[in-house]
Amino acid sequence: MQAYKGGHRAATWLYVWLGCWDIKVTLEQRNRLLKEAPDSGFAAYYLGDYKRAIELLMPLAERQHPHAQYELGRCFKYGLGVQQDMDTAQAYLEKAKAQGHHDAGYFA
Repeated sequence: MQAYKGGHRAATWLYVWLGCWDIKVTLEQRNRLLKEAPDSGFAAYYLGDYKRAIELLMPLAERQHPHAQYELGRCFKYGLGVQQDMDTAQAYLEKAKAQGHHDAGYFA
């Protein structure tokens, strides 16, 4: 399996701009973000479209993207867009933690 090496400028911008996972955005901000990053699983996650986020983050997680693994772990841990599955959550969070994801250690 090849490690993830690509970058998502829009997703990175979105993550920095939002700053945390529970920030509230206005409808105007949401529409702008979706227009600028329509294929970003991170945008979908931060905007609360968890089913879409899972669909888009799975391929990244399979390519060893630690933040995608972290967000998927949170989705499975809390049942966001998917049935809650603590074993799957733990597996994703452990993978992210092993790659040095700074927040995954709190959950793994």
